[in-house]
Amino acid sequence: MAVKKRCLLWDWTNTANFPHAMEHINFDGPFSSCSNWNAWAPPELKNRLPFRPTVRGLDQLTDPNEWGMISNNEHDILHYFNEPERAGISPERAAALWEEKMVPLRKEKGKRIIGPGCASDAAGEAWLEDFMTRVEKLGEPPDYLSLHYYGPDGQAAIEYVGKM
Repeated sequence: MAVKKRCLLWDWTNTANFPHAMEHINFDGPFSSCSNWNAWAPPELKNRLPFRPTVRGLDQLTDPNEWGMISNNEHDILHYFNEPERAGISPERAAALWEEKMVPLRKEKGKRIIGPGCASDAAGEAWLEDFMTRVEKLGEPPDYLSLHYYGPDGQAAIEYVGKM
């Protein structure tokens, strides 16, 4: 049995401009889920893959409509923050919001949470290390690690994933 871990990343601009392109996706292929960096599922997905909503930034935690889509859905796995170090969100604030907003989703609704996806540079690594130290002290680390790797060197990517 093949393990499927690939997430179809379907940017919102595809939904806006090319929703019909979803019909060319092989849903029996390697994908196990879909994400679009938003709280809402692409309507053209038509439940053919599990959707993974994203708390992209602070708006998804503070806007009642966005938070409603994150906190009240049937999706069992959520992404928490996309490149927060580039969005000016401190590890301290992210950890406090993690405890306030995300941990209750895990405890009360059984959600599994993918940790912040930081860039593969020194700032991203330092941010993630600080955040992980804070949430591990709470006894509430993420269920999964999100990694972004930027670069053309395949071996460097393998080493980065191993290091992280």
